[in-house]
Amino acid sequence: DPVAIHSALSDWNSSQTCVVSIIMSEDEVDLLRLTQAVKQWLVCGMQSISKRQDIIMGKHLLFVTGSDILCHSHAITKAESTFLIPSFVRCEAFTTTSVAGILPLSIAFGWDVVQDILNGAHDLDTHFVETNPRHNLPVLLALVDLWNDHFLPSSCSYKPCGGKMITPFMESFSSYPSFVATLEAQVCGQANHSGRNRNPYSHVAPSGLVVDGGINGAFDRVSYQGRRAPPCELIVAMEPQLPSSRMDKDFMKFYSECVYGESEQSNQDRSICSFFSHADVMAFGSGGYRNRDGRGGSSVHTGGGSSAFGHGLGSASFDSHVPSTPQAVSHDNDFAEGNRPSSLLICTRCDPFTIGQLVALSEHRALISAKLWDVEHYAFTQLHGSSIRSKQTEGMAEKLDLLYQRLDLVGNVDEDGETDPVGGPKLNLATTTLLGHYASRMHEQKARYKTER
Repeated sequence: DPVAIHSALSDWNSSQTCVVSIIMSEDEVDLLRLTQAVKQWLVCGMQSISKRQDIIMGKHLLFVTGSDILCHSHAITKAESTFLIPSFVRCEAFTTTSVAGILPLSIAFGWDVVQDILNGAHDLDTHFVETNPRHNLPVLLALVDLWNDHFLPSSCSYKPCGGKMITPFMESFSSYPSFVATLEAQVCGQANHSGRNRNPYSHVAPSGLVVDGGINGAFDRVSYQGRRAPPCELIVAMEPQLPSSRMDKDFMKFYSECVYGESEQSNQDRSICSFFSHADVMAFGSGGYRNRDGRGGSSVHTGGGSSAFGHGLGSASFDSHVPSTPQAVSHDNDFAEGNRPSSLLICTRCDPFTIGQLVALSEHRALISAKLWDVEHYAFTQLHGSSIRSKQTEGMAEKLDLLYQRLDLVGNVDEDGETDPVGGPKLNLATTTLLGHYASRMHEQKARYKTER
């Protein structure tokens, strides 16, 4: 996408930029084209410094690949700037601690930070191998996923839609949901078609769906009231994060006061309280609050109670500025039924060591889930998507070429009511029609570009 490339590179200085291109397979044509576009940007930006492209590429472009063909062709950059991913980690879901993840991280943060990440991952690996399954975090979380995905819908009136919604209560964890989503989609994103019947539930498959719940529970309404909302997983760190100490001292003092100040509850205190409140409201509903004497509060019944926790408990306001009393209820729609499952991940702090632990935890958890469901976890070894879509894309491209040829010859793609005027690969009528509209529009744009050039 030219717009995406321009927005990413417009403010950068090519002479001070190092590009790391990661392409798992020679079939990833889009990434190869993107790499060529970035190479052209580097060459154009440094023509005054050097005229030799091989020197520019050797110093400013690093290439990581899982393809032996691309590695030995040296078509992207020089041999000393090319790195081959070992064959045993060419499953894209598990390349975080390979050269594909370590190389860009070490350039961005330095090797000391990367070493802490690796130490954290090794710590969780050791825990996974040596700890009894009763206390083994990846095993327990995978079993929770199995319960929520398969057994829970048949055991209660609440029918979760499968998968899970991950809600970070810290800005530093904002990318964690997308990482887990990518990992589980590739490891658990298929059914078992191997014909093996070791697992009585092998005829079904895990959802492999992970939804970003937004920072601090931004999508809490669907978690509290949605009839088909996914189970939630909340993640937070107990120790707050402060900006770099290189900032102005007055700013640092202000931020420290916000976090550690004693005049009132700090931002971190309120975030932690919100974290536990989110889980409590999902579990016990809007009537599950407690009075100061420890007894449950009464509330006005709204007829929306769950079959288990919070049954018959009505509405109470979720506004933190309004006391949780029946008199504070302002809208009948502001209620939570309860009996919604949630898992809480609480880290001591968000640092490189913890990030390494979370990476390893997510990988082991996904592998255990695949084993429980008897799913082949190396289904997608190198490509971003399945090979089926790649084959279909080739057929679409062939059909589009035929449409362009017809436009060059007769000027239209549909004549005398023909349903498939160009032949070629057989596509359904809707796709053929829409592809024809696209070809007509794009043909006009290409003709206009040639005229203006």
